[in-house]
Amino acid sequence: MAFIDGDKRTYIETYDTIMNLLRPGGFILADNTLWDGHVIDPRYEKDAQTTGIRHFNDYVAADHRTKEVILPIRDGLTIIQKTQDSV
Repeated sequence: MAFIDGDKRTYIETYDTIMNLLRPGGFILADNTLWDGHVIDPRYEKDAQTTGIRHFNDYVAADHRTKEVILPIRDGLTIIQKTQDSV
């Protein structure tokens, strides 16, 4: 298991590094993935941290190697499992 909670602009790079090390069936927990609702607020379109999280959420949702769910707890927690058939 790995936990991501750092510079939101580099979540994707951090995720890719972890995915290369994580065994199938392992988990990644990503913190702040709802970012106090800013991820759906157009007033934050130009905020680099918010944009980083938006891109991360889209990236993970499109990743065929995983199953994931965003829990709406506080600023959002995404639980990601690398699937057994991932290589």
